Amino acid sequence: MKKIKKITVAEYQKWHPLQLVCSTDRAYTMLANYIFDEISGVLSHMDVDVIKNASIGIAHYIEDRLSNTRQFEAFAKLYQKMYGWQLPFFEDSDDPLTREQNALRFVVWYCICAEHSLVIINPVVGLVEDVAQIVEEIADEAVSKFNCLPNNDLADYIFSEETLNDPILVKNVLIWIQSRSFLGRWDGNDPKDDDYSFRQIFPNAQKDQLEYCNASVMAFDRQAWPLSLSAKMIYAEMIRIDMDDEDDEYAALVEAIEFKPFGVYKIDGIQGRDLTLIDYQGDKFVVDSYSAEINLKKVVAETTHSTSAYFSYNGEWNLCGLSGWINIDDQGYDEYCTKRKKDYNNMHGHVGQYDDFIKSHGGRRLFFFENVEEYIDWVRTELGLDGKFDTVRERYGNERGLVLFFEDNGQTTISSFGNLIKHPDNPYYDKIEASKNALGFVVHELLASPCLLEYLLVNGFLPDIGINDRRGDEYGRAICRENAEFLARCFRRDIKKQEVFCPRKHISLEEIRKEYEDEVDDFGRLTLGGLVEKIKENKYVVSAANKHWKVMSVNTKSIKLKDEERSNTVVIDMDDLYSAYLVLEPSEYQVAKLVPYVGNKLASPAATVLYSVVGRGKYLSAARRMFQDLKL
Repeated sequence: MKKIKKITVAEYQKWHPLQLVCSTDRAYTMLANYIFDEISGVLSHMDVDVIKNASIGIAHYIEDRLSNTRQFEAFAKLYQKMYGWQLPFFEDSDDPLTREQNALRFVVWYCICAEHSLVIINPVVGLVEDVAQIVEEIADEAVSKFNCLPNNDLADYIFSEETLNDPILVKNVLIWIQSRSFLGRWDGNDPKDDDYSFRQIFPNAQKDQLEYCNASVMAFDRQAWPLSLSAKMIYAEMIRIDMDDEDDEYAALVEAIEFKPFGVYKIDGIQGRDLTLIDYQGDKFVVDSYSAEINLKKVVAETTHSTSAYFSYNGEWNLCGLSGWINIDDQGYDEYCTKRKKDYNNMHGHVGQYDDFIKSHGGRRLFFFENVEEYIDWVRTELGLDGKFDTVRERYGNERGLVLFFEDNGQTTISSFGNLIKHPDNPYYDKIEASKNALGFVVHELLASPCLLEYLLVNGFLPDIGINDRRGDEYGRAICRENAEFLARCFRRDIKKQEVFCPRKHISLEEIRKEYEDEVDDFGRLTLGGLVEKIKENKYVVSAANKHWKVMSVNTKSIKLKDEERSNTVVIDMDDLYSAYLVLEPSEYQVAKLVPYVGNKLASPAATVLYSVVGRGKYLSAARRMFQDLKL
């Protein structure tokens, strides 16, 4: 058996600001390793690296609470400002112990999701609850057993005047908040990925230089933390909490930071240590050349333009990441500026162009089409647009149930997931598919733009979103409906609105049950159609003895199963299976009990279906779907 390597001090330190070494690192690394050992059993189905990183994140949360580095306090305060509740997912409580337990459960949920964000687990019950109970006992012993003292080195680095008076150190804190802190870390949020293609721009740069350049730009260009806010807003809130002053001057300076994205800037001149640059819109700004570590006179004498990103702090512009110094003639630079202006206009210059059309259709912004040809005919007829539409045909040629949406910025977007949207004018809505996949609209940025998602949530067009919940499907749907916007902010990280558009409010479990009551009869039992739909949720059914059958097809007439071990298939009459379901108790879903209904040959697979779908094995089936079938 391969020996699992322990978490090293160096791995733990990577979750701190760049190059910061703290006297408490070794103690907290020991704590992280102990957490890893204790929770590995519960999370044994997960990759070892996922468990390791989740353990490191949980240890950093404990460090934050013991050290007053204000990370979780800032998150909770910002969440309460936005939604009016103490924490996502959980009911408010006046009991300090309950609040702390809820906070720990949230952190456990987040640290696991952060490592594989395409899988959504239940934050309230089940796996998270089990892990949190283990960690709670460990956290109580953090000081006495592992000598985990407050990390004053980290607290001083974040809040000292030395840091807050130095633009580069402030930037390093923002980098940490955005991608290295336990609330900033997120799958797909790694500076190593080089999302800005800086390696092509700076081919001679070292690996660590490229990572720092990516991290520097991400700190200003990307949303951070589960609330999808700017890192500067989060840092400012942390400062206010630490200083106990809502009007703290340093917090105001941090929140006022400006950013100019990576691009080409024209050199206008120098004066002393100050370099004046001009952006593509013609605006001038002055950069402190010390931040760029350049020979200013030589650069101005030999080059005409800068390629970099810049940020301002306390009224002073500074280099953000790597810089290049190049020569471009006036014609070349004019062409660059023209292209940048065109790109900007494409994103912001069409606001209002479809307002009259939307008004003439009663404010309607969603339109549905059978196929791509129907969509193209409609666009030509109704919007007066023409063209070859080759790209649209190539992308959506085989799709059914297309959706056209009019965005706030005057543009339109098209989606092929009309079957997931419950809209009075949508004939392609499929409740079963929506109950399985509509959550993808919420948590995956490729399925819907932020504007489309907002429109769908505000108008209640995604009622089927839900996650597995051992207490019943209505609980899983209630969690997602109540926390839909937060889930979107947490998983997508592309919502830049600070204002809440879908406020959190209590969702009635009884209302959800009524919406799906056609799946049960007057006695609370599944109808034949309801049983069919329950079976459809499973790719496999598994017996108590761990015998696997693959569900090949199922309808109200029959169910076809395949024994992949022996490569044979069986077909069971659904009327026979349903009769057994109505008569037998869940504890009686055994081979011998099924013989009178389906015969000897089919008794074993029939018993497996009932045991796995509606019997004692249904919670194991739900857990399997949680980590396998709910990948979005």
